[in-house]
Amino acid sequence: MLKPYQIFIGCPFGREIRAAYDRLKREMEAETPLSLVLADTVGISSSNYLLDSITTLIRESASCIFDATGGNANVSLEVGIAHTMPSFDADSRVGIVHL
Repeated sequence: MLKPYQIFIGCPFGREIRAAYDRLKREMEAETPLSLVLADTVGISSSNYLLDSITTLIRESASCIFDATGGNANVSLEVGIAHTMPSFDADSRVGIVHL
């Protein structure tokens, strides 16, 4: 089910990058009705569950933003997932940034 205020953020999980996105998430959620979700491997015990979790988050999000800085393979996989979902209009719901 689509969550109209949910935005999926696909980004590399290096310590500095993650800290910046965690700060962005806190600020955006404090100032707007938006809910930003980031794929997170904490507590996930298998790669199959992680893939299912990411797929569900992307499918349910009103929009997705992918940080393609550095050509991160995980972010590329997430972009590919979004573009291959039959019910997901990637042309209008996906944004890709390079920093």
